[in-house]
Amino acid sequence: MKSEAVNTVIRQKLLRVVGRFYLRNRLLLVTDNADWIIDHVAENLCAHVPADLRSVIVTREWQDARDCTVHFISRGWAWLDGALDAIHPTNRLIGLWWHGRLDSSEPDIHTALDRAREIHTRFERMQVTCRSGKETMLALGVPEEKIVLLPEGIDLKRFPPRSPADQERARGELGVPHDRIVIGCFQKDGQGWGDGLEPKLIKGPDILADVLERLHQRYPIFALIPGPARGYLKQRLDEAGVPYSAPGFVPAASLPRYYHALDIYLSPSRDEGGPAGVLESMASGVPVVSTRAGMPADMIENGVNGFLADIEDVEGLVRGAAELIEHPNLRRHIARNGLRTIQAYDWSVLGKRYAEELYRPVPKRR
Repeated sequence: MKSEAVNTVIRQKLLRVVGRFYLRNRLLLVTDNADWIIDHVAENLCAHVPADLRSVIVTREWQDARDCTVHFISRGWAWLDGALDAIHPTNRLIGLWWHGRLDSSEPDIHTALDRAREIHTRFERMQVTCRSGKETMLALGVPEEKIVLLPEGIDLKRFPPRSPADQERARGELGVPHDRIVIGCFQKDGQGWGDGLEPKLIKGPDILADVLERLHQRYPIFALIPGPARGYLKQRLDEAGVPYSAPGFVPAASLPRYYHALDIYLSPSRDEGGPAGVLESMASGVPVVSTRAGMPADMIENGVNGFLADIEDVEGLVRGAAELIEHPNLRRHIARNGLRTIQAYDWSVLGKRYAEELYRPVPKRR
């Protein structure tokens, strides 16, 4: 047993030596390896930034890096006290603030905000994905010249626009009624990874339930709500008699079929960095009705390529959805404009922007 322990220590030291040799003069994209949106962002950036940046995806290996640009796509630095203490002084650090406003009701968000206020000076740049994120960073005292606004992207090859035939086929395969207005919201909006009976309020499941209940009173709607931990929403819809399908976690490869089944996508969030569902809907040719949380406020022109409502404005969301339900030609018009808008958010386009606006301008440490 003692010799095994010694061998383990030796192997760990060798790995650290190899890591220090390998992780030099590279772009490190730090993720949490949770197979969630953060990993997908890192994978797409790694695939689309120019090859000369020598990008590589890491989790904790950044601790052994030298002379690297380290982009913390995962926000572990904000949640964990002392997370940056192991970083070598030759590295250049970039933080990514996904979401979290000063008026958030989430205690964890305020913990992260306090830490960002304390340690933002250790970062060469702070990336945000939307204007509200920039406003938050400015309020924390981050100098404007250090803040870089670059949105979340999408792989348009994975989310092709649907045809009427695609929509009918998807509904048949998913068991969704053909004679209903199908409204979707694809997210995790319950606390934890269990049943999700406690709502995750920043995602707005209470707002979503209110909107669907009011629409159900006027129109023949059907809710398609995949995603884990949606117990609160399902309970609310059961109580209101709103028909729905909640298949739980859906593998990423199957998501396009779910979008193809929709008539409308609803995004009811109070706070967002994306959300990915809005981008994926627009790419799929599905008109979006969203609150002004996160990127939708930047990319949607109300009544042109989607509909916007203020945060927590249930009636505003209902009005936008009702316009689309009552006017099929408007649905098609909004969808076409959304498809035009989303082209600029493809990772093949954004990869170049990240390189020129975020990575290359960061000076090397001497």
